[in-house]
Amino acid sequence: MEIITKCLENNIEINQLRRYINDDKTPVYATGMADTQKAQVIVSLGKKSNLVIAENSFKAKEIYEDLSYFNKTSVCLYPAKDIIFYSADIKSRDIIKTRFGIISRLIAGEELTIVATIEALFDRLVMPEIFKSFVLNYKIGDEIKTDELARRLVLMGYERCEAVEAQGQFAIRGGIIDVFSAIGENAYRIELWGDEIDSIRIMDSFSQRSVENADSVTLYPISELIYEDETLKKAIAGLRKCLGATGNTKLQETLEEAIERLENEKFFPGVEKYINWFYDETAHLLDYMPANTVVFYDEPNRIKEHAETVFNEFTESVEGQIRSGTMLPQQMKMIYGYEEVIAKTLRYKTALFSALMASLRDFKPKSTLDFKIKSTPVLRGDARIMFDELEFMYKHGYTVLILGGGSARCQRIYEELIDREMPAALLTDKESYSKGVIYIGKGADTHS
Repeated sequence: MEIITKCLENNIEINQLRRYINDDKTPVYATGMADTQKAQVIVSLGKKSNLVIAENSFKAKEIYEDLSYFNKTSVCLYPAKDIIFYSADIKSRDIIKTRFGIISRLIAGEELTIVATIEALFDRLVMPEIFKSFVLNYKIGDEIKTDELARRLVLMGYERCEAVEAQGQFAIRGGIIDVFSAIGENAYRIELWGDEIDSIRIMDSFSQRSVENADSVTLYPISELIYEDETLKKAIAGLRKCLGATGNTKLQETLEEAIERLENEKFFPGVEKYINWFYDETAHLLDYMPANTVVFYDEPNRIKEHAETVFNEFTESVEGQIRSGTMLPQQMKMIYGYEEVIAKTLRYKTALFSALMASLRDFKPKSTLDFKIKSTPVLRGDARIMFDELEFMYKHGYTVLILGGGSARCQRIYEELIDREMPAALLTDKESYSKGVIYIGKGADTHS
């Protein structure tokens, strides 16, 4: 809602924070803000590409909802995989779909505000240029070699089957290719005339019938670990070397099974835990984001505490699997450590938000800023407290915005204020405002 950012255009602290960020005097440590106010500050800074780091999934969702109130289209919630039970989470198509939906927008050049938990940033990803090379774009008139496409799709994590019913599946029957991409709600049917694409149709995976014509189709990987044949051979050779070096019978069985599946199937769910055998260099989510991205830590000390808890649980889990012979010691490095994530984020302009001033354990701020924010009183069901507060505010020249929920409720609040002879107005699409007026608008944020 533009009225909020307009009201904050002349805020001294926000303008000072913007100068610190623009002048690269970061990390900047900003204190004194409550939860909802942090979202308002982030939006008011006017930066288009942002990464907001939260301590856990509950806080991440709150921040996402607060930011989405201002802009639903460019705010994304990047979900975390379960790094403790690593392979179990691979089956979650919803998580893969959401993450790839965000990554696909990033590689297309979009500037987004991404909200993520600290553990979501532990994941190692393939380098952006590798991911881009596995995004397949086809249009009518293009040529396709079905054998080459089938091999490519398998390396992208797709499953070949008789009939396409779910995301990540494909079927080839003569000159008809059915494929359900990682992103999107529908499968596609590609019909060939020889090797040339004659038609592309959106397909109902339930009825197996074409429902709508399309000019083109884009196919994204279904796995976060994607690789060419040469890279696959490198990984298999590395695992064979580990196989020859171990005397642990159980570990030998684990490695033999992984090698066999890679040789025969090219891909299997959970292969991501062997990422370090495929690639010497891995990427981080920030590597997919623009260089002008601003990173925000919401309560950095709490983030550290949560990160240590998660990483300790991960370490204990992997150590147990190493002892039982189901994992290699090198797999302790299949995710980034907390310190590595901190180092990567500090390559970007960084702001640290905290409600209270406290000593920071992992950051050395180049500048500090304390926001002078007055919280509204707790109403406890007593409307008189609210009206007394509103009367004080408008008489002292404050611009007040009340988020009243739906239209009917906004109208009731407006009428009540008019009855009390207070200067009230319903917000219009024009989004203009005047000092000393109480505005009532539709909507709500998560905390106030």
